[in-house]
Amino acid sequence: MSEAENAPEKSPFGPVAVFVVGGFLGLVALVYLTTLIKKPPQGRIQELPHAAVMLEFNELDSVTRQALVKLQDDLEALGLAAQGPKNFPLLVPGGELPTPVGLATITDADFALAKPWLHAGGWLVPRVYSPDLTSAVIRLAPKDRGPFPSGTATRVLEVLEKHKHAGPLTVYSRALGLEEEAARSKINVTFGVQTANVRLLSEKEGELWKQDVQKSLHEGIAKNPRVRSATTFMSFALYVTGVILQIDNPTLEQVNWTAARTVGQLSGSSGLVSKNGKMAWLEVTTDAEGEANLEITILMASNLPTISDVRVDVPRKRKSS
Repeated sequence: MSEAENAPEKSPFGPVAVFVVGGFLGLVALVYLTTLIKKPPQGRIQELPHAAVMLEFNELDSVTRQALVKLQDDLEALGLAAQGPKNFPLLVPGGELPTPVGLATITDADFALAKPWLHAGGWLVPRVYSPDLTSAVIRLAPKDRGPFPSGTATRVLEVLEKHKHAGPLTVYSRALGLEEEAARSKINVTFGVQTANVRLLSEKEGELWKQDVQKSLHEGIAKNPRVRSATTFMSFALYVTGVILQIDNPTLEQVNWTAARTVGQLSGSSGLVSKNGKMAWLEVTTDAEGEANLEITILMASNLPTISDVRVDVPRKRKSS
């Protein structure tokens, strides 16, 4: 199997697999820093066009769940790529392994079983949902990684107007000229308007699927007040373990790695690691943009532990100085 076949599926958001869009890449690959990063690249940072849409609601009930799915459907119908709640199946406990069920089809009974464990591992909260489960974020990008098509801002606003009955809607996008400071601040409270993603590379087959490697990466996540969420595949493993053990804060020592790998394959939630285990992502959302966001990326990368046969890579595109 070729390297291309093993790599995570490409999208404007980064690696994806079936349900889950694995990372909303705010900047695209051109400048590679392939050791633990000592200093940022020179030149102005060029961000990939993106937008963040937040819906607020009183309760994540069946009406709200369907509203979120329909909102994302209508945004995707504009010809945009989207990452939102409908991409992330919820895990329903029962039997030997939890069952992944999409937001569009989960019943009230199954949601009641899944809800207590949504916070486990940081896989869904605050990556997709707020901690109190009263808001959710949908991220948008052009499908071809180029600029947003002309008129996109108007069409996005028309969709939001159509869905205003679902609850308060907030959108922020510098690329679309939708950059009110109030909207930026509101989204940044929980979700962040940008990402600071770090890629891990290895020449060894299966290296980044090893539990001890993923554990080290997860433990190396730096604390930063501008970071809103930081996600690895270990985050998903903790989520799976939390559902199995019926606890909302499982430890890395409690992780059921075999179950996580199996459920990850069933749910399509393995997009943060390539099939051949030679590439993985640390997906980070931040409240920063431009140079400030790059600084956070450098911090996150440089804080990761040195792991034999694994190198840190910060893909970034910059304009010439």
